[in-house]
Amino acid sequence: MPGTAPDKALGPTVSDPAAEQQLADATARAEQAAAERDELRAALDAVTKALTPRIRSSSKGTPARRSATNLVRATWACSALERGMAVGLPHVVVKPRASSLIRFTSLRGSAYVAPMLAYPSPWLAAVPLTTPRLSLEPLRVEHAREAVSVFDDARLHTWTGGTPSSLAQLEAQYGRQSAGRSPDATQGWLNWMLRRTSDGQLVGTVQATLYRPAAGDALEASLAWVVGVDYQNEGYGREGALAMASWLRAQGVDGLAAYIHPGHHASMSIARALGLRASDVVEDGEVRWSDSGK
Repeated sequence: MPGTAPDKALGPTVSDPAAEQQLADATARAEQAAAERDELRAALDAVTKALTPRIRSSSKGTPARRSATNLVRATWACSALERGMAVGLPHVVVKPRASSLIRFTSLRGSAYVAPMLAYPSPWLAAVPLTTPRLSLEPLRVEHAREAVSVFDDARLHTWTGGTPSSLAQLEAQYGRQSAGRSPDATQGWLNWMLRRTSDGQLVGTVQATLYRPAAGDALEASLAWVVGVDYQNEGYGREGALAMASWLRAQGVDGLAAYIHPGHHASMSIARALGLRASDVVEDGEVRWSDSGK
């Protein structure tokens, strides 16, 4: 796109020492949490492997079999809890206790008590980033008052559908998104507002939805970007998206993807700049672009 600085100049940098320290602290917490999760998974696997032979060798309906079965169910519940998932397994009720233990109680009365580990969020947190022309600000509810006029144009919905949001709708949306994760904790939500540094004007937004295709898989991200109509054709979307993608890759996100309408040539140009390739996958009329081409 015209007006965009050379690619090599677009790598993001943390905008100030405080943000740099915040990033370092978050990275350290994430590494510690990952190590603890690996230890817990190993312990859960060991419990399951130890109990499975006992279940198979015990007669159905005997106290020994019921006890072992309840322990395995509790293990599954603990594993689901460790992943940040809501627990809804049959015959198991999860009761938090003041002693920082989780008590897994079957409907028949048998129980298993295991320590409840308190983990930081398993998802990355957005940090301030800068490019030659833009500041990428982690989304806040307060951004809505500026953004409502930037995005108040039906032309922005030509390829995605919908209509412009009111201030109240945008504030509610930003309130949900700025939480940093989905309500069920199965996705991480990263959103940045793009601010032009020359005059402080808000020009657009970029976002990444983080997920793991399966338990234990590396992080992947689905990307999106929107630039206000008055600020298009200046390369801001490309510049902001490149900064976001570069930062995500530096944090260890393994795969990037975006879903783009086949008629949206500007977005396809941004996808190509990110190293994404069109695949044969089509969802809701949009083509999946990814760095793997799948």
